[in-house]
Amino acid sequence: MSDVIVLPFVLAPVVLVAAAFGLVVHAVQRAWAAEWPTLASPRALGLVSALALSGTLTLYAYAHMRYMTTFQPQDLCMLRAGVRGVPDARSDFPLSLVCGGAEVVPVWINPALFVLPVIGLAAMAAAVRYASIRPDRKSSQV
Repeated sequence: MSDVIVLPFVLAPVVLVAAAFGLVVHAVQRAWAAEWPTLASPRALGLVSALALSGTLTLYAYAHMRYMTTFQPQDLCMLRAGVRGVPDARSDFPLSLVCGGAEVVPVWINPALFVLPVIGLAAMAAAVRYASIRPDRKSSQV
């Protein structure tokens, strides 16, 4: 696999942790300033977007490495389902591995891989919209 393809999956957990930490710091700063009603801001929405989108890449990388990666296809079913033989069906997106007529990939992974990007893109759109309609604080203090 090319390094260009692997790089996002390596950086995604780092971005995930950094976004979660940034969101916690933002919430604590707002709590100290007693601004709970105005917790929604472009910064918070951007951090939620980064959290959801990097979470999507992290989950996909984890699930793909856990359920789909092996050097020999016949070993996949033995390792994951305890069934000898090659997989009945295998798909990278949506993630699917069928061994002996049973799906090996947990049922919650594919819905999460569809919902997380929607949350991330919605938060990004809301951040852009909120930042564009919010009056500039510096120019109004003149």
